[in-house]
Amino acid sequence: CRKLYERLLAYYDEYKGREDIASLRTVDKLVHVYVALDLRDKADSLCSESLNVCIEVLGADHPTTQSSVAILAELKYARGEHKEAEKMYRMALECNIKTLGCYHLDSIHIMESIADLLFNQHEFYAAELMYRRALDGFEHHDCTGTNSSNSNNKTTEAA
Repeated sequence: CRKLYERLLAYYDEYKGREDIASLRTVDKLVHVYVALDLRDKADSLCSESLNVCIEVLGADHPTTQSSVAILAELKYARGEHKEAEKMYRMALECNIKTLGCYHLDSIHIMESIADLLFNQHEFYAAELMYRRALDGFEHHDCTGTNSSNSNNKTTEAA
């Protein structure tokens, strides 16, 4: 898997450039592979580089940028940098809610990550609140990948 993603990334870099959205998404996938292989330094370096490109090309509020922020938060958490990880997760969540809504799966998954982090730090009440918030998002999310509410993320009732 690692060699496949590395080859794919090399292709995108050569023919489309690192700024291409497909290249940036491939970097995110490769970072996950590096983490699974315990190549955290490589993952951290690649993720930081990708995040800088995302911010420059797509802007700080773009969903792909926020995906990179969340991945970097995972890396920070794995290294024991819990406060920094929580800060980054919350920043990604805030941006995702603003751009995608609170019922989007990306937002919900970040809520779960924050809840897991809080739980593992024995902040059980705060963790429970975040888990409930994520569960609420799952309950309002339909299986088509869109949410079942209006643009303000408020439940609508049939007349």
